[in-house]
Amino acid sequence: MMGDPNLKEYLQEIREYPILKAKEEKRLFKLCIDGDEKARENLITSNLRLVVSIAKKYVNCGLPFIDLIEEGNVGLIYAVERFDPEKGCRFSTYATCWIKHSICRAITEKNQLVRIPAYMKKIISQCKEQIAIMIRESGKTPTVQEVVERTNLQKTKKSIIHEALMTTQALESMQSLYTLNANQDWIEDRKTNNTLQQIFDKSEFEWIMGIIDGLDSKRAQVIRLRYGLDGKSPMTLKEIASLLKLTKERIRQIEKETLSMLRQIIKRRKASDCAL
Repeated sequence: MMGDPNLKEYLQEIREYPILKAKEEKRLFKLCIDGDEKARENLITSNLRLVVSIAKKYVNCGLPFIDLIEEGNVGLIYAVERFDPEKGCRFSTYATCWIKHSICRAITEKNQLVRIPAYMKKIISQCKEQIAIMIRESGKTPTVQEVVERTNLQKTKKSIIHEALMTTQALESMQSLYTLNANQDWIEDRKTNNTLQQIFDKSEFEWIMGIIDGLDSKRAQVIRLRYGLDGKSPMTLKEIASLLKLTKERIRQIEKETLSMLRQIIKRRKASDCAL
C-alpha cells in the first residue's frame, strides 16, 4: 500500500495542513459561501487526512489505495460545496458521508466490470439471506464463522465468504444520507437536510448501514428512495408514493416505523454488549 513514492510524498504533504477548530471552520465556510476561493481551498486541504483515514477502510475492495484517496477527495470537494454551517453539525461528520459515498460508488462501478462466477453469486445470495435472518433474531451482525455454520457451507469456502462479505459490506455502505431529527414524531414531505449520523451516533452509523438489506423489500425500498442510498437524490414522500402507488401517508408511516425498528435493533445490540 505504501510502496508508491508518489503516495508517500502526498501523505507527507497533507500532514502539513492543520486541522481546523470549529470556530475557524465556520468562519471559512461563511467566506466560502461568499465565493472566497482561498477559504474553499483551506477547507479542502484541512480535511485531506480525513479522506485518507476513510480510504484505508476500503483497501481490500478492488481499488488501489491511491485511487480510493482520489475518489474520496471528489466526495470531499462535493461536501464543501454543499455544506451549510448553520445546520449545527461539524463538517467532518457531513463530509464523511460524501467521502464514503464517492468511494463506494467507484468500487461499485469497478465491480460491475468484473464477472462474478455463478457459484459465487449463489454463496453471496445464501449469505445475505441468512445474515438478514440472523440480524433480525439477535440484533447483531454475525461473524463469518457464524454464517459458515448457519449456511452449512464447507469450511474450505470460508475465505471466499469472508471476501464476498467484505465486498458486499462496502458496496452497501452508500452514505450520502438525509433524514429527520430523531426527536421528531412526524416527518415532513421534503428532502431532509440532516445526516443519518444525527439519528444514530458515530459508533452505530456504519453498523446500521449493514442491516438495511435485512428489512423486508417494501421497507428497504422506501428507505433507499427516501435517503438516496443508491447514490441518487433523496426523494420526497409524494414522489415515493407516486412511484410505489401508495398514499403519501402510508409512505410516511413506513418510514417512521422503519426508523423506530432500526433504533430498537441498536438498543438490543447495546443491551447485548453490556451483558457480555
